[in-house]
Amino acid sequence: MVQGGHQKKRGGASIGKAITLVSAEAKNWRTGKSRLWTLWTSYKDVAHLAAAASLVCAEVRYRIANNLITHPSLDLEQISPFEMTMLMPDLVLAVAIDFQRAGLAIDGDATIEPVLAPETLWRIPTDLNIEPMRLPSRKLTGEDLQILNARRAGNRGRANRNALSKRSIALVREEETVEVFSSSIRPGEAPHVGSSQDRTTG
Repeated sequence: MVQGGHQKKRGGASIGKAITLVSAEAKNWRTGKSRLWTLWTSYKDVAHLAAAASLVCAEVRYRIANNLITHPSLDLEQISPFEMTMLMPDLVLAVAIDFQRAGLAIDGDATIEPVLAPETLWRIPTDLNIEPMRLPSRKLTGEDLQILNARRAGNRGRANRNALSKRSIALVREEETVEVFSSSIRPGEAPHVGSSQDRTTG
């Protein structure tokens, strides 16, 4: 989504949106949102490597299935991200370098943190003499957009409810603060404008 510039008018690409799409479309066992969030939390510092190996694996599977390439010793069932990493480590690293670049990019907005954590990320060494391979742009289908739009609507509803709840709590606290402040003023005594309580209620 980042590479294709998708969802820019709706907050841009995010891990949450990617997880929503994967959980909705994946047919593998244990690909629910909760499981995917757990995996992301555990392995996000090497996510660029795992994503690169998975992308290379998917590309090889597609080419073999469509007779674009042949391999005498492997069939589709044997092709896995691990196998691709062992067979073509330089290609996996070349793709991972660009995943790393995209994951650390802030896209010109200093208020938005990068997807990958710069402090803990396992960075690919720069002295490997490997040229990065530009990531392909994925085209979102109509079904993808429907899934993302439904997610956005649901999140917006929860966000609005959370905002109302926070506002209600803030009003209660404000009323309590005013009540405490009022009770602390003696009859005939003017409140001190510079007090911390005055700043709190203001």
